[in-house]
Amino acid sequence: MRYGGKYLNRGRFIAWDQVREVAASGLVEIASHSNNLHKGILANKQGNLLPAAITHLYDPTTDSYEDEKSYRARLYADLKANNDLIAKNAGAKVRVMVWPFGRYNQSAVEVAEQLGMKVILTLDPVPGSVDQLNMVGRFYPVLNPEAGLFRGYIEPDSRPSVKRFLKYPAKALLEKPGTEEPKLSSILERVKAIGPGVAVLEPVLATPSGVKALFPTSQLPLAQDRLLRGIWQVSRRGGSEVHLWLGGAIWGPGGAEGEAGVKEMLGDMGRFAPGSGVVVEDPALIRALVSANLLKGHEPSQLAWNPARSRKARKALLKTPLPARARRVLGGLEAFQYWQPFLEVSLLIPAAGFMGLAPAELSGLLNIFDRLVLDLRRSPPPELEAIYAWLGQARIKPLLPFISCILSFAPKGDAEGLALAKTIKRLSGAGLTCWGYEYDDPDANLPPSQAIAPFMSVRSYPFRKP
Repeated sequence: MRYGGKYLNRGRFIAWDQVREVAASGLVEIASHSNNLHKGILANKQGNLLPAAITHLYDPTTDSYEDEKSYRARLYADLKANNDLIAKNAGAKVRVMVWPFGRYNQSAVEVAEQLGMKVILTLDPVPGSVDQLNMVGRFYPVLNPEAGLFRGYIEPDSRPSVKRFLKYPAKALLEKPGTEEPKLSSILERVKAIGPGVAVLEPVLATPSGVKALFPTSQLPLAQDRLLRGIWQVSRRGGSEVHLWLGGAIWGPGGAEGEAGVKEMLGDMGRFAPGSGVVVEDPALIRALVSANLLKGHEPSQLAWNPARSRKARKALLKTPLPARARRVLGGLEAFQYWQPFLEVSLLIPAAGFMGLAPAELSGLLNIFDRLVLDLRRSPPPELEAIYAWLGQARIKPLLPFISCILSFAPKGDAEGLALAKTIKRLSGAGLTCWGYEYDDPDANLPPSQAIAPFMSVRSYPFRKP
């Protein structure tokens, strides 16, 4: 029989009489892993195959995507067929769903629950919770894992991993028709050579005629349908996570109209852009949260990285009276997460604003966001010196694992990246381990990959000399 892309002897698998025996023992729960969703299906015109359970099938004959009704009908038919098969051959009612590849979305969860599967297992890398049994992370052992790996998985409080990032503008994903994707190829080679851990992409493009999207949405004109392609290639072939930059073009003039428009656009983005995280750039949101006295978080020493927990906190805020700006942004994020429930959400904070917040307020922000990104792109030398001193304070030290920063690379004055590397050294000396810069130039190889890789690679901790 076919399994994992290969044909294997049927005798290597459990037989139905054995399934009936373990089901009758009362010690084993028979779960569904789908009937035929453990595969990739066509997800875009470029030919990428994405997990069938989360993908709206692309039809090249009509250049269109499966609509929501057809998508849910396809999932329902598949999951029901498997449940019926188990009921017929094992006499067991299926109550548990285990998503293929661990990939899922809220729409798929609702279909599974409709079929009576109220306990649902994912591969989210955080412990499950009894109050959310429809999204329980599971440990996927490979070969012979040591006990320490199990301990690290079930430990409820954890620190975020070291992440460094290269940021690319939306135009870096645009390709001339008929070419063999030279721009994307340059990005892939660059990411592999530097090894930052994360590539940050802009999902919308500001043009003289207005904001345009790189993904299908009813809220904006389409520049090119390239975002999913970029995400999937960089994550699978480049070996890096991909986060999306939700900047001024998303929230400001020229973007989607009103709260409903933002929800619709970000819902479309979540559906067609399966990244690992987002970065929110909206100073008005921070002012709204501070002025409304909503930053009541944990003590800095009690902070833990858990995107499922921070999403829960954001959803709780949405049930309370909120300033319009906060509702617009948090509501948009929740619409995004309908399609990508487990998502790392970072918040960009201007340097001056960062230093003006008390540690309790920063920890309050970290109750609803997973990381805080210090915006140093336009910081003059005196402000950078103040930042180094601020980061070195004892009261800030517990927050440092949750703080990243973004710098600006200026190829005209710093083509070799020496000034950029010098700033990174100072930030590392002040205690930071996570940082990134805009914009990386893969076509010109600037800054030179051999020179910048020691400071940007996640394999370098905190950095190593070139």
